[in-house]
Amino acid sequence: LWPAEGSVSEEIVPLLINQGIKWFATDEEILFRSLKERPKTRLPLYSIYQIEKESKTIDLVFRDHILSDLIGFVYHRWDYKEAVKDFIRRIENINEQTKHLPGERLVTIILDGENCWEFYPNDGEQFLAELYDALSKNPQIETVRIGEYLEKNTYREKLNTLWPGSWINANFNIWSAHPEDRLGWEYLAKTRQALTDYHNENPQTDTHLAWESIYIAEGSDWFWWYGDEFVSFQEEIFDNLFRKHLMNVYESINEKIPEWLHLAIKGREKRKPLVEPVDLFTPTIDGKVTSYFEWRSAGFYQAGYAGGTMHQAESILQSFYYGFDWENLYLRLDTQIPLNQLISEEIIGEERIFFKIVFLQPANCEARLNLEKKQGELICIKEETTFSLATFPVVADKVIELSLPFRILETNEMQLLLHSSQTTQHQAYSTGVATKSGQTANQLLIEFAVVIERGGIEIERWPYLGSVIVKKPSQEYLLQTWTV
Repeated sequence: LWPAEGSVSEEIVPLLINQGIKWFATDEEILFRSLKERPKTRLPLYSIYQIEKESKTIDLVFRDHILSDLIGFVYHRWDYKEAVKDFIRRIENINEQTKHLPGERLVTIILDGENCWEFYPNDGEQFLAELYDALSKNPQIETVRIGEYLEKNTYREKLNTLWPGSWINANFNIWSAHPEDRLGWEYLAKTRQALTDYHNENPQTDTHLAWESIYIAEGSDWFWWYGDEFVSFQEEIFDNLFRKHLMNVYESINEKIPEWLHLAIKGREKRKPLVEPVDLFTPTIDGKVTSYFEWRSAGFYQAGYAGGTMHQAESILQSFYYGFDWENLYLRLDTQIPLNQLISEEIIGEERIFFKIVFLQPANCEARLNLEKKQGELICIKEETTFSLATFPVVADKVIELSLPFRILETNEMQLLLHSSQTTQHQAYSTGVATKSGQTANQLLIEFAVVIERGGIEIERWPYLGSVIVKKPSQEYLLQTWTV
């Protein structure tokens, strides 16, 4: 069994066992949080586990979300043959690293069956054909059904506790954290209780149509669209359909539809926009949140939510802050995983993680962050040649903080303008900005995104399908934007 959204808890284990379920699967982060101590490597992921409740046992397998997300989010940008070679190499490396483990090793790949293929050329047909051919011919790899594998391999690791959560960030926040989510569950709970009461009072009455409406409304996809994490032009339609299924329950049992079911759930809480900087400020670049007020004037972006129907299992970046004073652009990156663990963590078959700031304006440049050396490097890429322009301070402790002088970006832009024979699509300056003296001057315009790479592969980009635009403050900034 793959539960809806990979959602599990200890409470569901007896229910599954009593229904004759032999095994169930969920995400690797559930395993890592269920173990007594978080492992330093991902080796434990490739074993089979068993949990016992009420003197009965059930098997568990955990998906490799790195490999799964490569198929779901990354390989569609690659040449399909190179993507398959990379995938096979990673599995072979897992096999090499886990040879000392008892029993066979199972690498479990689980992803949305339909969502990613629209991003692949030819709907992924070439990639899948190449992948299946490579898997079939490789002597180190055997493709198996999970049930058949469990019947042939009897070795199990014991799991004493099971962390409650889903395959997204090992929690249920997507479906329960927002007030709209909770209101939807409240509507559903009231309606289900009304049907249960009616059924108990009228046991001979056929209520299967009413229960069918309840089961439809219990689907996780309704709650995916509540809250402000995801965007769809059909949000109002989804909301109306959800409430219509609940209305059908009352109609089926000949009861009056409650007035609250006619009230929309979606839109009661306005969508939270990306917060813009509200004032000049100068943080201490020490990798720590020095005080509550240090970044209070900064702009803010919550990472992890891509919009639409897709969401990476767990984003490395939790959020980022950005802002400026007269001389510098400042960024603060907050990660889901503690930085000391992120920097030193052993990852089987995986290269180290790198952060960089990619600039759309000024064009063709990026800031690469070296967390161990506490230094960033601003580079310009022109005609496949990389030019190192400047370095700047980067400190990673509790958070990542960096200071990027505007003069460096201005210098970069000057070099681009002097050495480029073509006008770039993005213009890095907006004209006609009045200075304090009344003269007209150019104003540096900065557009960027935060990118995370592993082994040269881009695995995250925030804002997803977007960017952040910042203007270097002019003398009129404090008159145009002021706070109390």
